[in-house]
Amino acid sequence: MSQIRIAILDTGSIERPLGGQSTYLRGVIPHLAGDVTFWGQEAEHAICLECSSSHGTVEKLVRCKTVVPVSRPGFRPRVPQRLSALVRVWLARSEIVAQSDVAYVNSPEMAFPLVCSRRHIPVVLHLHGASHPLSSSRYAVGRIASVRAIYSLIFRLAVRRSDVVLSVDESGVDLARTIRLNRTDDRVYLIPSCYDWATFRHTEQVPNLKPAFESGKLRILFVGRLESGKGLRELLSALQRWPDDLPEVTLTIVGEGSARDTLEDLAHRLPVRASVEFAGWQQPAAVAELMIRSDAVVLPSMQEGLPVVVLESLACGTPVLACEAGDVSRVVMDGVTGIVLSNNRPETLLEGLVELCSRKFSTKACTESVAAHSCAAVGTRVSDILHAVAAEHSRVTM
Repeated sequence: MSQIRIAILDTGSIERPLGGQSTYLRGVIPHLAGDVTFWGQEAEHAICLECSSSHGTVEKLVRCKTVVPVSRPGFRPRVPQRLSALVRVWLARSEIVAQSDVAYVNSPEMAFPLVCSRRHIPVVLHLHGASHPLSSSRYAVGRIASVRAIYSLIFRLAVRRSDVVLSVDESGVDLARTIRLNRTDDRVYLIPSCYDWATFRHTEQVPNLKPAFESGKLRILFVGRLESGKGLRELLSALQRWPDDLPEVTLTIVGEGSARDTLEDLAHRLPVRASVEFAGWQQPAAVAELMIRSDAVVLPSMQEGLPVVVLESLACGTPVLACEAGDVSRVVMDGVTGIVLSNNRPETLLEGLVELCSRKFSTKACTESVAAHSCAAVGTRVSDILHAVAAEHSRVTM
């Protein structure tokens, strides 16, 4: 396979990923055949990424360019990140086009300047779930109807004009095909999320069945951004009604975000038999350790695609309590590797947690259910798509 120059655009950081999208890229990039430049939050330097699997370890040297203001856990930039990314990519689009054979873009607003550029390179746009990303925006302006309408227009243009569209879930595939109805081709593919096998995997520490009720407590874990739309307010409301006849429950919340202060206030109102620990942002290895020690990972959001945290939890042998959003129910087998809820109302979440106390889930079944979601398998497929699109563009422009 010939070497090509791949530009990867994302609003996050691959050196210190704060969300599932950046975590996905960190695992996939080492498996891409070509010279990779990452346009995102990183300072301008080169980093070496590696990804391990049962077949060994692969490494990739990545050049980094800054087009998004560097963020940190819990910090909210004055200018919304998506707006800043759109403007900065627009200003840098000539440089990106000149230095690349193909662009692999993971945020629609970053694809928009490239598909509207006169000097065009092929664009592969990857949708990572949530039918409208602004639905969980940490900015009040992002929830204004007129702003959402403008973003929807940008989103639709990016999807329609991209050469290929990928999606982590079936709903994204259906949406992209609907938007691209007037195109004669049908280059929309399902490319799921993946997880880091070396970090998130079943160990001897994991009991054969969960919940294990270590120290007589139900230990549940949330990992993600602390923002509206993630369902944490509803989860804490459910815990306020925790029954006295059940084991004590402890919730560990890993992540940062603008809603942390509000959530901490809600946590102070919980009954004695329900407690919450805010652990802040954690390194992946620490998250894996928390998953191994937990009885279940809870995902109370109704706006998801195929969250990486679900794959990571199951890989560690820990069942998942989640809402039926995106492709979650395609991975979490209800009653086998977790519990899938129809909605995230507090009473529904409470019912799910109560049911969790009466069930036993095989940790081996959890681990085996995500065997096909390795970074190597997903990365190789993405690499093949990028090479095919670049080769086709090269033939057309010759």
